[in-house]
Amino acid sequence: MQVLAVGTPKRSDDLPNTPTTAEAGAPGSEYTFWVGMLAPSKTPKPILDKLNAEVVKILNSPEFKTRMDNIGAAPMPMNSTAFNGFIKSETEGIAKLVQAAGIKAN
Repeated sequence: MQVLAVGTPKRSDDLPNTPTTAEAGAPGSEYTFWVGMLAPSKTPKPILDKLNAEVVKILNSPEFKTRMDNIGAAPMPMNSTAFNGFIKSETEGIAKLVQAAGIKAN
């Protein structure tokens, strides 16, 4: 198997000689797989803050970091405001990609 490129904005530490998709000639094609935790929209802020604090503790724990390193993942802890902005940005970017590709829903 030959890896042609990685879809992340920067080269992978695990594959330092593999270019990003932008470096390989497809600028604007970056995509990072991510997973996040969501709560109902009416969840009180103190509860969101507590959940966030506990999740960040786990993400920063040596055990979790080791597990993520073993699968080539990098946690991106952020507060709810930053995560809302991240989701909005991701949604807008994917919508542009879908429109540029002419993809239509069945």
